[in-house]
Amino acid sequence: MCLSLTTMSEPVFYLSLSRARRHAPDAALWAAWLGAELVSRPLPPDRPGLVLTHAGLRLHVPGAKPTLWHPGLTHRRVRSRQPDTLGLVLALRPDEWVLDGTLGMGHDARMLARAGARVLGLEVRPAIATFTALGLHGLDPGAARRITVQCADHRTWLAAAPDDAVDHVYLDPMFPEGDEGESTNLAPFRHLPRLPRVSAATLRHALRVARRHVLLKLAPSEPAPHPEGMPPPELVGSKRQFYARWTTPASGALQSDPP
Repeated sequence: MCLSLTTMSEPVFYLSLSRARRHAPDAALWAAWLGAELVSRPLPPDRPGLVLTHAGLRLHVPGAKPTLWHPGLTHRRVRSRQPDTLGLVLALRPDEWVLDGTLGMGHDARMLARAGARVLGLEVRPAIATFTALGLHGLDPGAARRITVQCADHRTWLAAAPDDAVDHVYLDPMFPEGDEGESTNLAPFRHLPRLPRVSAATLRHALRVARRHVLLKLAPSEPAPHPEGMPPPELVGSKRQFYARWTTPASGALQSDPP
């Protein structure tokens, strides 16, 4: 697992200790390694942070219930005898690079890595980037070794990236309010400011940056977008989940180093 927090877009997140670990001698080292501010209780009420417990790092988001990282439905997807839908709709080839521009809890990044991809996961919030990177490494180190986590805004990253920088661009932004379902996996994110849905400009950059596919996860009632100047997307997926997929002409050799 490679974690880069050099392009933070928010104030430095905090690290605190649970009461059971309040005398831990390595707290300052943890904070320095993570690039966090070490704080004592009461916890800052206005920003996300992490609390070091005996069970691992616990994510605290103002207004939400504290949570440990968990694999969500990926435990079912891993155990399934059928190939994962996400890898199928991208027609992944071994060692291709996928930009997961909206990493979140890293569930899709995990499945992409297990399908043979190398993943660059972008997460705009540094506390969540750290939480997800360490959670993935603790649960599935084999997959985590194929995932690079970077704290960055996918809109900025795509606008600055060169043509054909990755093989696939995958975007799974938070669904509009009312369409995100009741999943407890998303509970912390419901209490954070939402980024706007993917714009036409971002999709055009994604199509320029991707050598093979751009894939956008659609909300249950969301029509596939068709930005001006782009070919119409294909509607692909399964009975439960649909994606808009744009296919680009393949060009260049497979990339061996992360972008």
